[in-house]
Amino acid sequence: MDKSVYNMLMQFFNSDNQSLLKFYVMVKKTNINALIDTLFSFISTNLDNYDDKNNFNVVLSAIDFLNILIDSNNNEKINNKKVLISLKNIVRKINNIRNGELFCDKTTLYKNAGKLEQGINKVIETIDNIEIKNYNQYTLIKYIIDETRNIDYLEQTFICLKDSVNSVDKNGNSLFYNILKKCIDIIINYGKSGKREFLYYSNILEIIKKNDEFNNKDKKKCIALIKKNLGSSDIKKGDYYKQHAFNTLKNIVNNNFENDNTVDKLAMKYNIHINFNKDIINELKKVKDINEDKKEIIDDYIISIDSDSCTEIDDSLSAKILPDGTYLLGVHIASPLAYISYDSYMVEEAIKRASSIYLPKSMKFSNKQIKNCITLFPEEFSKSIVSLNQDQNKYAKSYYFKIDKEGNIVNEIFLKTIIKNKVACSFNKANKILEFGDDNYELYNTLSILQKISELISKNLRPEQIYLDRKDKNLNPEELVVGNSISEKIVNNIMIFTGKEVANFFYENSYPTLYRIHNIDTNQLSDLKKEIDKTSIVNKEEFNRLYSTLLNLYPKASYDTKGSHTGLNLQHYCHCTSPIRRAADIVVENSLDVCYFGNPSDKEIYNLENSVNKAKNIINKSYSNNILFLEQYNNLKTKVKK
Repeated sequence: MDKSVYNMLMQFFNSDNQSLLKFYVMVKKTNINALIDTLFSFISTNLDNYDDKNNFNVVLSAIDFLNILIDSNNNEKINNKKVLISLKNIVRKINNIRNGELFCDKTTLYKNAGKLEQGINKVIETIDNIEIKNYNQYTLIKYIIDETRNIDYLEQTFICLKDSVNSVDKNGNSLFYNILKKCIDIIINYGKSGKREFLYYSNILEIIKKNDEFNNKDKKKCIALIKKNLGSSDIKKGDYYKQHAFNTLKNIVNNNFENDNTVDKLAMKYNIHINFNKDIINELKKVKDINEDKKEIIDDYIISIDSDSCTEIDDSLSAKILPDGTYLLGVHIASPLAYISYDSYMVEEAIKRASSIYLPKSMKFSNKQIKNCITLFPEEFSKSIVSLNQDQNKYAKSYYFKIDKEGNIVNEIFLKTIIKNKVACSFNKANKILEFGDDNYELYNTLSILQKISELISKNLRPEQIYLDRKDKNLNPEELVVGNSISEKIVNNIMIFTGKEVANFFYENSYPTLYRIHNIDTNQLSDLKKEIDKTSIVNKEEFNRLYSTLLNLYPKASYDTKGSHTGLNLQHYCHCTSPIRRAADIVVENSLDVCYFGNPSDKEIYNLENSVNKAKNIINKSYSNNILFLEQYNNLKTKVKK
């Protein structure tokens, strides 16, 4: 090796402070593998000229430093196989020294050789631990990507385990490279039919690439992989979808993520519909006013409780104490299907959209400014015609529950009604009234009775805390976020209670509808147990890391034609209280129209079952896209000038 480098290293390992500073300058400027090669060359040179007195401490210090260097640079791509080969050569030279006849003091010789071997074994152990750690992290990340399919879990794991974004498999291939390979396999083998899968995994690539910890050292290898597969016969034949997909991958590998996306492209990528077509606009013009002859008019004292910014009122409530001491709870839900038919263009589009998307900040689509929400229905319909606005007669589905003092349901009835919301109350206002009272006695009394009813029915509502924690972390497109104030808990308890009772009606009568389900399968439980077993909790930080990991592995709820809701601890549950913001609620309203308010024939039941199944698939897919869209938008942090 170069004599000046050798002398500098000799000075360094003899603890000369000036040379130590020079050496650290050299370390910062040198490729890690080149530096390791230099250290091995230095160690080898000293062993070739080993004289026991002058070389031993230097060689031992160099081996110790090598161990520190490898341990502190485990995010770098150290060529571990090459290191192990070099270590074998060092061990061979140590054995040659031990077997030689150069020294009379054999005790010192064997003692020193043993210490050198101990140092080398430490290096080997460090490499093994790094490889195990990297592979465990890689296995965890791949599980989150392939099994939970939840990008929020993935990003939270990257936060908890910062170096996991650069984890590698047993062959040394990076996570980014393997996901890219997965995308290419989907393009080649499935083409356009694999579009959904391709969008999911290509989004994972973008998530990885934007991470601050990501080192893109596989870029050349990734480009080579793309070029190799671009030459396939399908691409050459002019399969435009595959060509477009490969161009997407090239852009991800080559370009900066933030510069390669506009909000329009993002919306297009996830099939987010911004505007409404002419058929829907024409249909909207034909919506007729309230016909008071067709529905039962309810004259109860009805109020709504929502956030200050609410402009679409889905639900309202009434409550009274009956002469026998029981409570009568009325849950009044806006009824889109009282204005339009289920087979209308507007409902078809609502199902395709799955939910309204409340935007975290202003977003700009082409030349149009969307300031608050991509609505499920046209705004004139959702905010003006259907919304349960104060002092306006509106069509509703009214669910009445007679509840005893123990919180048990004595009787219940569902009605098609016309109601008038007497007071549109905010959560803040409702909380103040409950605490300090109000001049409007009817409003105060209604809120007080609602609070009592909420306390009674909550005894039978025992959601899992981990489910609530996970739900709080999820992005919610329709912005149905539950806070901790008294009035928010009242509304939340009553709406879950209503969803439970409506779902029970369908289950008990074997009628088809769309349930909200949440299940943890045995495979997930097994993986969670493995994660717990391999973690040693020694402090609060370690506990928080484990809990965060478990939280991120916890599954999300979805829609299906059967199933229970583990997170809410309910055997049967459905969404039916927010039909202006969620398409699933409209599907349930249609099921009620057919099964509760009608006398369905076998043919009608059969058609309804097919309709619910079709809607289920569309809504689950679209709702997932809505979340991906919101997550990626948040990651982009697009700034729009007002």
